[in-house]
Amino acid sequence: MDSDELVEDYKLGIAGLDLICDRRTELVGCENLREGCVCCHDQLEGDLKWFGEKPQSLCEAIELAVNSKLRTGNHHAHQCKLRKTVYGEAKKKLNERLDKLDSIDSFDVLYDEIYCAISSIRGIGPLAIYDFTLRVAAYKDIWPKEYVYLHAGALEAVLFLETKKLVVKTAILNNPRRIELSALPEQIRDLGSVHAENFLCIYKGCFI
Repeated sequence: MDSDELVEDYKLGIAGLDLICDRRTELVGCENLREGCVCCHDQLEGDLKWFGEKPQSLCEAIELAVNSKLRTGNHHAHQCKLRKTVYGEAKKKLNERLDKLDSIDSFDVLYDEIYCAISSIRGIGPLAIYDFTLRVAAYKDIWPKEYVYLHAGALEAVLFLETKKLVVKTAILNNPRRIELSALPEQIRDLGSVHAENFLCIYKGCFI
C-alpha cells in the first residue's frame, strides 16, 4: 500500500468513527492532517525497512532491536526512559534463545517467545516487547496478520471502542495482549495489523 492510499485510509478511519470521536472535527479539519499521516506512515515503513535490511544476522537484529536506535541515530521515544541495564538483560535473555528464535516463522509465535524471555525484566512492559518483536520480525520478514497487539495507546483506544460496542468484549478477554484484527471496525481493520496498531496509538486522543 503506498503512502497516498494509506493516508486516505487513515482519514477514513477517523471520518468513519465520527460518531464516537469528540475531536473528529478538529482533527479532520487540520491542514496538516495529510502531512501528519504521510509522516507517520513513512517513518514506520522506513524504520522497519532499516531494521529488516541493516542486520547481517539474527544476533545483530536482536542487538539493534533492543538498543532501540533508529536509522537517524536517535533513540526511539518509546524506549528512551528504560534503565541502561535493561538493554543488556534483554539481549542476554534473547540470545540464550537464539536457535529457537531463528526457527520461528510466525509473528505471533515470535512475540510469545520474546514475551516469555524478557517480560520478567523490571522495566520491560508490553510496549517494549511489541517494539522489539516488530524489529526482529522485520529482519525475519514475518508480520502480524490476524492480530493487533495491545499496549499503551492502542489498548486505551480499543478499550474505548469496546465501551461504544464497536469491539466485542470477549475479543480482549480471550487474550489481553492482543485482539483479533477482525474484531475492529472496518475502517481500522483495512489498515492491516501493523498500521492498525499505529493508527490506534497515534489517534487514541480522538477516541478518549
